Amino acid sequence: MAFPVGRGAATDIHLNVDPWFDRFGGAGDVEADFGRLALAAFLVDRKVPLPAHLTRSLNILVQMIDPDPWVDVAVQVNALLEWLTGDVWNVNFTREDSDARPIASLTESQADTVTLFSGGLDSFAGAAIAEDSSPGDRLYLSHADDPITRGAQRRVARWFRARCIQLPIVEVDFRTKGPNRQRRSRALMFMGLAAALASSSGARQVEVPENGFTSLNPPLRPNRGGAMSTRSTHPLTLKRLNDILDKVGSSVSIANRHDHQTKGELVRSFVELGLADSETGIAETFSCGKPDTRFFGGNPSHNCGLDVACVTRRAAIATAGVADLTPYVVDEISGSSLEDFLKVRRDDIMAIQIACLRDFTLADVLSHGGLPSDWDPADAVDLANRGLDELRQIQLQ
Repeated sequence: MAFPVGRGAATDIHLNVDPWFDRFGGAGDVEADFGRLALAAFLVDRKVPLPAHLTRSLNILVQMIDPDPWVDVAVQVNALLEWLTGDVWNVNFTREDSDARPIASLTESQADTVTLFSGGLDSFAGAAIAEDSSPGDRLYLSHADDPITRGAQRRVARWFRARCIQLPIVEVDFRTKGPNRQRRSRALMFMGLAAALASSSGARQVEVPENGFTSLNPPLRPNRGGAMSTRSTHPLTLKRLNDILDKVGSSVSIANRHDHQTKGELVRSFVELGLADSETGIAETFSCGKPDTRFFGGNPSHNCGLDVACVTRRAAIATAGVADLTPYVVDEISGSSLEDFLKVRRDDIMAIQIACLRDFTLADVLSHGGLPSDWDPADAVDLANRGLDELRQIQLQ
């Protein structure tokens, strides 16, 4: 599958950046090509259905400004995508038409860092911490392919503005018509867009504000490992990606400054900043991994309250020691709707309950794929168990 570079080449795709990222001010060739690769992979991930055996063989052809450095890392690119999605990938690169690129007309915005801005709780807390420590030297990149995510991002931005904190946010929309399926490559797409924005603005680093417990993501039970469990911000994911970017000559690197904190520790760090009405800001964020609650009479813009992501959120807020003002669907529905909802969340509930019966071991942490060489295995196990202790605070039905 070729990822189109011509405007209007695919009418079922809505993308509000062009293939050269001129809207950002014009990315460097390497970073623009990384952005194209990441967008193409996400598009294929979303549109190709899973077979009965759950593993797809995916072949894509990406038009590049300069494919030569990427040909040399094709094996690593395929391995990274397989690691993220559980599929078998064969990515090939071709050179674009040299006459296709328009003349850039936009002015660059300067920054030292580009930070991902998802509308989730970690992103919210990370933005507040970043603005407190180094205000005014960063851009924020948001991506949405649905109105729920975009709504959360804009609510959070309004919360900051009401406290005289202006976040310079660049919004990207990338959505497609028809059925959309897997999202396991979304984080790579998000980071690809951020790298293009960083290159355009003179920044050398992309920050991924994600707590370390979620990034490690030790399997709560055996059937939640492998491709059934996300590796989107796992330390090895960032290490593999940075190795690729270094080999193709990018000046941009990807980092997670919160990778040794649990979600509760990250939220507590935000609360300790002393911003007014921190609880109301927390309540504006959207962390739910299963926004299917409309089928049970719930508000789809509300966190469900019972999937693993929501329970981890609830545990983090409890750890931070503040009131949880978040509206949860599980508290808003009743009767047969609640009964049906509890049934579809039974696997999440049982996974957490089973995990809480014991501590994580090094084997649990390593079963998800190992650790980079600069990570102390004992520290990783301790981080995983601190996160587990947070989950134990939540009583589940």
